[in-house]
Amino acid sequence: MNMATKCHFDRDGIYAPPPDGSGKQWVLIDLPASFVRMRAIAETLTATFDHMRCDFYEKNGDIFFSEFSVYPLSGKGIINTRLRDLCGEKWDLRQSWFLTTPQRGWRRLYAAALRRWLETLPGKPA
Repeated sequence: MNMATKCHFDRDGIYAPPPDGSGKQWVLIDLPASFVRMRAIAETLTATFDHMRCDFYEKNGDIFFSEFSVYPLSGKGIINTRLRDLCGEKWDLRQSWFLTTPQRGWRRLYAAALRRWLETLPGKPA
């Protein structure tokens, strides 16, 4: 696979194409041989978060870390209906560990701003 092509898998190894069929560079490839190891590393690195995308690359059998992101597709959209459901009605951020646990430092400021923003959304809990 060259650098102009991409393939995304969810944590279960299911191919996750772009939701609207866009992204001509996306191709379906076989799961990398190191997928189970990548998933184990990702689960260890992201264990303290409610949701965290953890990206890796494999080249010649070597695993390379790419990035963490709190948003699927870097916040540009929801990758598939399974993730959409997790990030939509079925996942109330107000009940997340982050917002139900007192935070310190910059996290306290971010939590307060996120709570204020959540209160502006339609359909907020009564």
